[in-house]
Amino acid sequence: MVRFFFSLLFLTSFLFAQIPLEPLYLVKTKAIKLSTLVKNVKNDKTLYTIDTFRHSKRVKSKEILHILKENGYKEYICKYPYIKFVQKSPIQTQKIEDFVRHYYLEHYPSMQIKKVLVTPRSYTTSLPKEYTLHMQRESFLRHKAIVILKSYKGRETFFDTFITASLTILSAKKDIKRNEELSVFNTQKTSIHFDKFYALPLMQLSPASLQAKYFLKKGKSINVRDIRSLYLVRRGSSVNISLDNSNMNISFVAKAIQNGAYGDIIQVINSKGRKIRVKITGRHQAEVR
Repeated sequence: MVRFFFSLLFLTSFLFAQIPLEPLYLVKTKAIKLSTLVKNVKNDKTLYTIDTFRHSKRVKSKEILHILKENGYKEYICKYPYIKFVQKSPIQTQKIEDFVRHYYLEHYPSMQIKKVLVTPRSYTTSLPKEYTLHMQRESFLRHKAIVILKSYKGRETFFDTFITASLTILSAKKDIKRNEELSVFNTQKTSIHFDKFYALPLMQLSPASLQAKYFLKKGKSINVRDIRSLYLVRRGSSVNISLDNSNMNISFVAKAIQNGAYGDIIQVINSKGRKIRVKITGRHQAEVR
């Protein structure tokens, strides 16, 4: 037991000691120094130099990690195959950075944004006085995207954007069966480092009840493609139907021939075998359309 405790303590300390490298670094000059990667470096030195007629350099992350290790920095890790160094253009990008920040927060209100980097795809020395900004379609699903700057004269300038952020999403606390209702009992909040998604993740349970479209394995993050509104009426079940107007108030029981969530229009069959269109208003409740 004691051995297990110390092993766990060592592993935890090791994990927390690791420092991840970013996929992009901005440099003020063509010199890429050790201090570009390491904060409070003691003996700074130049690692690479960007070519005279270029303004960026891409290096294999394995090569950089080897150099860091040789210089006594063994705690660095990198999940990207390459790291790109870009010479910072002498332009003010704050407006573009604010636009990117606002764009992501519109889709992820609870996102914790740590850093936003914006770099022109070609070395740019000035921006037009008047312009509009646009994100490529579904850019919110990725931590790196492209911003399009359009001047009023029709000229376009492209910017690469990189966002470092964390996000809390919902994942399956246990295996969730198809058509099972989502609740606090089978889902849990999980904090993740924002990278990329295939569909918008579910960040909280909706006031309107939800159910799983498919079988969801324990630990799987849940996205909007995995869910749908909960069926309040199922095919073959009995439904209490009401009909209210100025002349009469009638209620009767019918049999559903379709599944239906809140607000759905489905068909039911009354006791005489007649099909009627009704609107779902609650669990086993509907009103005549």
